[in-house]
Amino acid sequence: MIPTAAVLLAVLFGLGLMVAARSRPRLAVAPRTLTAAALTGALLLAGCAQLGPVLAAAAQGAQYLGTVLDVAEAGADAYLARHPHQSTEEVLDDAERYARQALATYNAMLTMGEAVDQGELEQARLAAVDAYDELYSLLDTLGVLRARAPDGGAETSAPLPQPLQLPPPNEVEARTR
Repeated sequence: MIPTAAVLLAVLFGLGLMVAARSRPRLAVAPRTLTAAALTGALLLAGCAQLGPVLAAAAQGAQYLGTVLDVAEAGADAYLARHPHQSTEEVLDDAERYARQALATYNAMLTMGEAVDQGELEQARLAAVDAYDELYSLLDTLGVLRARAPDGGAETSAPLPQPLQLPPPNEVEARTR
């Protein structure tokens, strides 16, 4: 078990990096990169010598999933700028929020290191991957991935969206292991 002081130090280190990312928007490093650094640093400060490499790899997988969610959200926004539809926007917003919340839960568990049961960590990882799978399926069903215009709907003068190149859910699942 990790001493309480080490956990508190790790949490403070991670929070410090995340605050720095938010307070300096001109940083050349993306906030999600700083989050991954915070996770890795927190693990090292907490003294997780055996578990450190495993959790660091998991943190990289979580960072990858965060990047994929960023691309999915940007693609959906470009599609909806050209083809606005309130109910479609609401459904996509809900799916994006659910995927972000699942990823945030997974990231939070990663920062806890050895304090988290390995089974719980795996459940959080699978929940994040499943949430991405649902978002991916929704984007495909709505035509966002192929940039296919909906049948009979509003269309604005916004630029035509390009097809969205997202990794399939099975690839994301493999890369987050």
